Amino acid sequence: MLSELPNRWIATSIGAVCEIARGGSPRPINKYITNDKDGINWIKIDDASASSKYIYSTKEKIKAEGEKKSRRVKSGDFLLSNSMSFGRPYILRVDGCIHDGWLALSFDRGQIGEEFLYYLLSSPVVFKEFENKAAGSAVKNLNKELVSSVRVVLPPFDEQQRIAEIISTWDRAIKTTEALLANARTQKRALMQSLFMGKCRFPEFAGQDWKEVQMGNVAEVDVESLDAKTPDNFAFDYISLSNVEPGRVVKPLERMIFCDAPSRARRKVQAGDLLVSTVRPNLLGFARISDDYANCIASTGFAVVSCSNAADGSYLFHYLFSHHMRSQFHALVVGSNYPAINSTDVKKLRLQLPSIEEQRRIGKLLDDCDVEITALVYYIHKLCTEKKALMQQLLTGKQRVMIDSDVDSIIEESTAHD
Repeated sequence: MLSELPNRWIATSIGAVCEIARGGSPRPINKYITNDKDGINWIKIDDASASSKYIYSTKEKIKAEGEKKSRRVKSGDFLLSNSMSFGRPYILRVDGCIHDGWLALSFDRGQIGEEFLYYLLSSPVVFKEFENKAAGSAVKNLNKELVSSVRVVLPPFDEQQRIAEIISTWDRAIKTTEALLANARTQKRALMQSLFMGKCRFPEFAGQDWKEVQMGNVAEVDVESLDAKTPDNFAFDYISLSNVEPGRVVKPLERMIFCDAPSRARRKVQAGDLLVSTVRPNLLGFARISDDYANCIASTGFAVVSCSNAADGSYLFHYLFSHHMRSQFHALVVGSNYPAINSTDVKKLRLQLPSIEEQRRIGKLLDDCDVEITALVYYIHKLCTEKKALMQQLLTGKQRVMIDSDVDSIIEESTAHD
């Protein structure tokens, strides 16, 4: 917060501008659940969606006689989860009663705007206050008194509206880019399906036969591992199962020396190798080793696949995520008490393989799809980072807005360094 507030801004608390109440659950709850269309909407935590700031409907209704023991709310009220999510706000678009996992906030719309209040409650400033205050409690949850005590600053109503309008511009840009990302991923999946089934062919390869082979026929598996003769002081970066998400290795890697390393830290990897998680392979913990991770040591929870001249690395990498490969992984782990496979299973995986030239064309096309997807992911991250920084400035009064200013000019100013 600023030590000296801008003109017409006021220092206050959430409790001073919002009426806060906690939900309740009639007992026994099963007695009051109803499918009757005249029942009251019973709003629980799972009625909220991570992809929306609104709650439009409920999965269950409650009988009217159960309403006295629960909190009645109306469309336009705000809900905060009192759990470890530290109060992500949701705006109600339905009347009803709330479960005791919710805190409800009602407010004077003549004093504070709905959109502004949403951004204020979801801002880094307020979130940090929630964390700090909850940290002093035995149970790290929010409660009415804690939320009520959080200090905030409020600009005049017209400036609130302008701030909300500016921040919402970033929200729209993020949502638009997220839609582009979802579409790019959908298109890639459809393209993979067509390419790997031979339904979509490059004209110059039309009519050429494909063959079915096993992975072990076109690649080596687990070529090199550290052995007992490895010097105790041999240092390396370790790729654990937790460092691999579908399609990529994620940092940070742990730096260790051989004498202190776990016994599973053994697989040598080189640039171009493929990591195939043999533990729960249906979760698709597969990645391709880039130059950044060459000479690392991977867990024995991976099979390390090194392509021969008969197979293109990009083709095999994308093929790991194909429907044909998923069905094989599913068949291998179904019925197992421990959903894992081994390197021998990996060698026996069946592949539909065109000529090496067509493999390269398919691999390159799918690599290009990944480049587009990665660029969109980066841009979303960039927009989210800018929005967070902007909220920090606007909602504390460190950066003021002109009521008649142009939103586009603010966007250009924010992104001028890119």
